[in-house]
Amino acid sequence: MNRITIEEARRLLEQEGYHYIDVRTEVEFTAGHPAAAYNVPYPNDDFLSVMRALFDKNDKLVIGCQGGKRSFRAAEALIADGFTDIAEMRAGYGGVRNAFGLLTEKGWLAAGFPTGDGTSYTDLKAQMR
Repeated sequence: MNRITIEEARRLLEQEGYHYIDVRTEVEFTAGHPAAAYNVPYPNDDFLSVMRALFDKNDKLVIGCQGGKRSFRAAEALIADGFTDIAEMRAGYGGVRNAFGLLTEKGWLAAGFPTGDGTSYTDLKAQMR
């Protein structure tokens, strides 16, 4: 698995045609997310079926969450399912925190990277019907 920094993720999204998959909950997504993100929460019983319906297995995907744990597991699940071009953004939207809750690696939001428009999980599921 390709684990990347927020800077690498931004470059892939802006210059290499990658799609950002936000695996946080719908509530977290609504509170803020990277620009043009797709929200497909993980864990979620429908995660793989939704991802298969939205993307080809060769599509370029950056997977992110709040702090790197869910996105790592979601990326593993996608790779195991045959997705071939997965980059996992290790610091997530909110950054990496140590056992004491102190920020050790800045996330997407703190870096001031583009936020805003995106597609919620509710809207994605409606499009699939």
